[in-house]
Amino acid sequence: MRHALLLGLALITALAGPLRAADPPADLRPLAHSMATTVIAPAYRQFAAAVAATAAAWERECRAPSPARAALGETLRDTARAWWRIEMVRFGPVGEDFRAERIDFWPERRSATTRGLAELLDPAGAEPSVELLRGLSAAVQGLPALERLSFEGKGAPTPRECAAGLAVAANLDAMAKEIVAGWDTVAARAATDEAFAGELVARLVTDTLTEFQTLIDAKLAPLGRSVEAARPDALQGRRAGLERDALLAPLDGLERLVAAFVDGREEGAVVVATLDTARSIAGGLPERLGPLLADPRRRSQVVLLRDALKSARETAVTDLPALVGITVGFNSRDGD
Repeated sequence: MRHALLLGLALITALAGPLRAADPPADLRPLAHSMATTVIAPAYRQFAAAVAATAAAWERECRAPSPARAALGETLRDTARAWWRIEMVRFGPVGEDFRAERIDFWPERRSATTRGLAELLDPAGAEPSVELLRGLSAAVQGLPALERLSFEGKGAPTPRECAAGLAVAANLDAMAKEIVAGWDTVAARAATDEAFAGELVARLVTDTLTEFQTLIDAKLAPLGRSVEAARPDALQGRRAGLERDALLAPLDGLERLVAAFVDGREEGAVVVATLDTARSIAGGLPERLGPLLADPRRRSQVVLLRDALKSARETAVTDLPALVGITVGFNSRDGD
């Protein structure tokens, strides 16, 4: 029994580990530069544009006589989708200064967003600002806080809610611009620095494989092991009505990354096909997944997606490293 457990843990570590360039490594500069300039940087620019539109909406609505939450909500939905399409990339500028966590602190732990917003909206507290936000928890600096400000209140936002929303949107805008500028630097370096290009490709494969696991273990965790164990209120994007899109948008992003790795080669046909299957299943789900989780007759639709994701992950773990000439290595986040 102990031997089987140790073997299982070893396999998990191997599958979840980061990746390093194969020895001897191929010259991955063309692939690294292409992925940076045609896949990743454009996705971050789309995110930055959506954030800018959200910030502009808060400015516009909060200056109006009667601010409309509906207008704020629509821009928030666009911004969340844009982020989820590129959320899997944790290498580079988004990994600096805890930007990824500050943009999307999810799943919420210990009611951190609830507590942070209560502090931010307290009339006795300091006026909300970007400077104030950056001294508070990451849970109140990004999309989860903005989602609650856009969808949880009744009627027009209060002046205090407007001040908080403006600060959160401005904070997101600053981070998005920093990430876009940073990837311009990454792309330029990837075109000339062979060692860096190898590291970039290896980390992007790692991030891709990790995202499959995140979808299964975190985003689909509210499914639970049974109807009784389901937690519909824990689904990401629930307040904004984006429960399906919180799964679908990352799959869109994964498809773009995997297509770039495969580059039309026949050896990558299976991983492309299994990912497309998972994407199709997700696309066929209703926007609101919560009712399915607790319905014995319909939860099988979400179970089917989870099984498809597991199949896609297993195929990706086997095929992607070989396609780009890297091997599974030690994960520095394992701790030893």
